Amino acid sequence: MQATIPFISLRHILLQVEMRHTTLYIVNGLLLAVSFSIARIYIWFHLVHTYAVYRGLPFIDGFLALPTICSCCTIGFFILNSIWFVKILLLVKRSSKEILNLLKLSKSS
Repeated sequence: MQATIPFISLRHILLQVEMRHTTLYIVNGLLLAVSFSIARIYIWFHLVHTYAVYRGLPFIDGFLALPTICSCCTIGFFILNSIWFVKILLLVKRSSKEILNLLKLSKSS
């Protein structure tokens, strides 16, 4: 679950040393988005699928077969992780647009 920490830390360092408009910053953002999607989003589907297969149930029935407290907590964490994932994607999109605008300005001058 902590696969995203190195990318978050590098992003913070790059911001502190004012390297926000670099290729490294963009690549780091993309790697952050990929690692977050795997470590926090995909893993949820994988765990529920594995549990459903273990119980011999379809995916939805496997999720519904979880104890109520597990289902509620799982949904809560999935919603929070989804919100953070959207924020990360928006950050990558904004950073990419800024870099592309800088490249266009440097080519036109």
